[in-house]
Amino acid sequence: MARLNLAIIGVGLIGGSLGLCLKDKMGDDIYITGQCRTQESMDKAMEMGAVDFASSDIEEVVRDADVIFLSTPVLQMVPMVEKMLPYLKSGAIITDAGSTKQFIWKSLKEILPPNIYYVAGHPMTGREMSGVTAAKKDLFENKCYVIVENTGAPKEATDKICELVRLTGADLETLDIA
Repeated sequence: MARLNLAIIGVGLIGGSLGLCLKDKMGDDIYITGQCRTQESMDKAMEMGAVDFASSDIEEVVRDADVIFLSTPVLQMVPMVEKMLPYLKSGAIITDAGSTKQFIWKSLKEILPPNIYYVAGHPMTGREMSGVTAAKKDLFENKCYVIVENTGAPKEATDKICELVRLTGADLETLDIA
């Protein structure tokens, strides 16, 4: 199995927790890059082991990514995808932690080329704290994590995201988008 390259856009509570968990479960079989807004967040994310490499430069973060996990506020997700599109490799899978699906899905299906896939997701978890310093590797355990199956991505792309979600210990639920 080839090493998975995961890019986390927004390495805060949710993105940082995902990074910590997947690094713990997959070890050297995953390489995680992270996009952070501040140098302090980048340094902390790397120090904690939530990411292997952090940058504010979107090209550096996504250019080799097999999977891109959007963990920014919902209204920043589509503009962020627009910024990263020129740097995404063919076959890349974009997923998200956004609390709304229809807006993101409708917007992304208009701008994504046919060789870049979107699998909508939403982890139903959180804490009373925010930022990467609040991240925990077990944040997703026994929490509902919803994956939308019919966003136009091939079954293999959806299966890959479901496989990653299962590694977190979350209770995976799938549904169709209307």
